[in-house]
Amino acid sequence: MAKSICDRGMRWLIRNGTSINFWHDNWTGRGPLQNHIQGPLNVGESALTVNEVWDSNRNWSLDKIPFVFPRNISDTIHATPKPFQSDLADLATWSLSPNGQFNSNVAYALSKNYSTASLLFQPWKWIWKIPTLPRIQTFIWLVSQEKLLTKILLIMRQIIQDATCPLCHSDAKSAFHILRDYPFVQPLWAYLTNQTLPNGFDCNNAFG
Repeated sequence: MAKSICDRGMRWLIRNGTSINFWHDNWTGRGPLQNHIQGPLNVGESALTVNEVWDSNRNWSLDKIPFVFPRNISDTIHATPKPFQSDLADLATWSLSPNGQFNSNVAYALSKNYSTASLLFQPWKWIWKIPTLPRIQTFIWLVSQEKLLTKILLIMRQIIQDATCPLCHSDAKSAFHILRDYPFVQPLWAYLTNQTLPNGFDCNNAFG
């Protein structure tokens, strides 16, 4: 689970290209390239590194690849610039935060979206008995099921690549950020609860 989440959020910054697996690492922003081809890789192909797909001038030489990529993937590869500092080691970054550093809140949000089986045992039926408008009931249900269409969810569906909040530009736009961590929301929680909202607050605590 933990490795799967880290792989989901990690993206490689190409420098010398020797540490990045061409097929299995996310260095284009579109996830592992193996997901975009049909057919198995042999041992030699599976171990291919990024630098082995450059020509002598460090330009992309896809004729070395025994597969035909979809046009959008081929264009993405060719649009990936060659490194300016090819004497440095490749750098692994966390693609879901603006500064490239690991963000535990985002990782937690991703892990909750991976773990949906436990939701089957939660008593959500009370939501539909609340005397309020149907759209409010639906919103509460989406939050409780962690299905709110946030940027984190869009990244998991590979629709967008940047999870940064467009309003505060400081954190990934997850349900936790929208409803708990957003700077303009925290005073509301403090007013309603007469205390600072704890970092451990989550949907299961609120709706379980």
